[in-house]
Amino acid sequence: MITPEQALEAYKKYESKRKASQELGIPRTTFRRLLKKAGFQEPKDDKQVIKEFNKDSAVITTKSLNISTLDEALKHSGVDLSIWDVDKYTINSWEVTMGREKTPSGKPETYTNYQVKVWLKRKIADEKEIAFENLINRLAKETPVKPTPKLRPKEDILVVPGLVDSHFGLLAWGKETGEGDYDLKESEYLYVNAVEEGINLLKGYEISQFMFPVGSDFFHINSPDNSTPKNNNPLDVDSRLIKVFEVGEMAVVRSIERAASVAPVKILWVPGNHDPETSYYLCKVVQAYFKNNPNVEVDVSPQMRKFHKHGENLIGVTHGDEEPHKNLPTIMADSCPDWWGQTKHREWLVGHVHKKKEMNFIGVDSFGSTIIRFLPSLCKIDQWHYRKGYVGGDKSAEFLCYNKNGMMGYFPVYQRALSNA
Repeated sequence: MITPEQALEAYKKYESKRKASQELGIPRTTFRRLLKKAGFQEPKDDKQVIKEFNKDSAVITTKSLNISTLDEALKHSGVDLSIWDVDKYTINSWEVTMGREKTPSGKPETYTNYQVKVWLKRKIADEKEIAFENLINRLAKETPVKPTPKLRPKEDILVVPGLVDSHFGLLAWGKETGEGDYDLKESEYLYVNAVEEGINLLKGYEISQFMFPVGSDFFHINSPDNSTPKNNNPLDVDSRLIKVFEVGEMAVVRSIERAASVAPVKILWVPGNHDPETSYYLCKVVQAYFKNNPNVEVDVSPQMRKFHKHGENLIGVTHGDEEPHKNLPTIMADSCPDWWGQTKHREWLVGHVHKKKEMNFIGVDSFGSTIIRFLPSLCKIDQWHYRKGYVGGDKSAEFLCYNKNGMMGYFPVYQRALSNA
């Protein structure tokens, strides 16, 4: 065991903590602790802290004899970690020989100086939380205080408005893409009027319930970075996240209010690859707004895939960007075996591909047939999709109708019809 006195003698001999600790065969942190016990005092530490803060980023640099770790640099610089995240950092060190006038012993001594440089970025959740709070406050003033009377049951017809991949916030220039301009105002117009047009097409039916999948790339962006969450691909965006969120939220609220005036509404949160978090916030606000309305139910459970049973129909909803589509029938059977056994008609409603497609997967006789429907979108293409050649097709939203015994059919609402209205 090395005693404090031996550590002090070694330091006086080698005049360097690094060399003395190496010669004694002990870690430098242990060596410094022994020096302190021996009564050794460090020279005055002329700490230097440089702070450069911008709106969304910052850089702090510390130079000191004692600030040698990331945590020490953040603490000494007074960084609020509820606002800032550490993007990256570096730590450098070098030996400095101080003259006798600056050392406790009155002799030239060698010390280790440290520089810690930290790059910070503002927490992405900051703007999301602001938008979330803004909507809560705004909608709280409009939330009905008295409960809405519960609607009487009608004929057992379920309607699913297939409003997927709306991409609120996407910005496209028609002269560049050939499909017309698309911005926040256009996406709001198409979404709200598609619901109105779909309900008008179904006037002759006694609807018992609407089931709204909400999410599935309802928003084009998930953060102020204006890039995709996973791969950080840059996106063409119309306006800031807060405005995109507020406009999108009000479009959904108005659409649900319209549907709920006809029949009870069930909302299913389905996260997309563009909006895994913003779509969740949207559904939470919807849930808060309609808390006194018995005709509106909101499912914001964390499962990315949702299921609904209607008579002999088992309907699954997913965005479709994660799981292999050929595995969806098995996923449905494993996820809800009781409903699987109680139904004859099983369907998946899938977004993500922005076009209409239908595939049939035939299993063994005891499983029957599972239909996977790829729902179209009203959203116009942006510059990226144009470059990749994802063009053509009639943009639409489909309102799918089911009675207790199976699917009755679907009613398309075309983008061109809405645009010309």
